[in-house]
Amino acid sequence: EGDNFHGDGGKYYAVKAGSSKVRVNREKIERAVLSKVSNDMKSDVFVDAMLASARRQAAEAPVDQTELLRARLAKISRKVSSLLELGMKLRDDAPVVREIDALEIERASIEEELLVAEQSLQSSKVLGTITKNDVRSMLSNAVDLLLTQKPEKVRSLLQSKIESIQFTKQSNRVDINYSIGVMLASPRGFEPLLPP
Repeated sequence: EGDNFHGDGGKYYAVKAGSSKVRVNREKIERAVLSKVSNDMKSDVFVDAMLASARRQAAEAPVDQTELLRARLAKISRKVSSLLELGMKLRDDAPVVREIDALEIERASIEEELLVAEQSLQSSKVLGTITKNDVRSMLSNAVDLLLTQKPEKVRSLLQSKIESIQFTKQSNRVDINYSIGVMLASPRGFEPLLPP
C-alpha cells in the first residue's frame, strides 16, 4: 500500500498510518515470510524463473578476453626480463627497479582481470548446461540453509534476493517480489496469521 514498515528495534514492525501507528509482531511476520519464501523456492514457477534467468545469462556470454590478457602478461614478463638484464649492467639500478615495480603492479592487475575473465567464461558455460533438476536441487539446498540459520543471517540472505515485501493491512495479505535477474512476484500472495 506504499507504507514502509520498519523494525522498532524490538518485537514489532511498525508503520505510521495517518495519525496512528500500526505494529505487527516481528517474529510472526518473519516466520510467515520465511515459510512463504521456502515454499516459493520449491515451486515450479520459481524454478522456471531461475532457469530462464540462467539461460539468459549464458546467452549473454562475455567476450573471451583471456588470450589478450595472457599476451599482455607475456609482454610484461619480457619487459621485466630485459630490465633485469639492463639493471645488471648499470651502476645505479634504482630507475630500473622502479620500472620493474610499476610493471609488477600492472601484472598483478592483469592477473586479477584474467582470473575474473576465466571465472566469467566458466560460469557462462555452466549456466548454459544447467537443467531444471539442477536448479531445483540448488534451491532445495538454499531452503535447507535458510531454515538452519539464525534470524539475523536469514534477513541478510533474503535481502539480496527479495526486492520488496508488500503488506496489505485490510486483507492481511503479503506479496513478495523476488529479484532473480528479473522481477518475479510470489505466485500467490499469502495471509500471515496476524491478529485483526
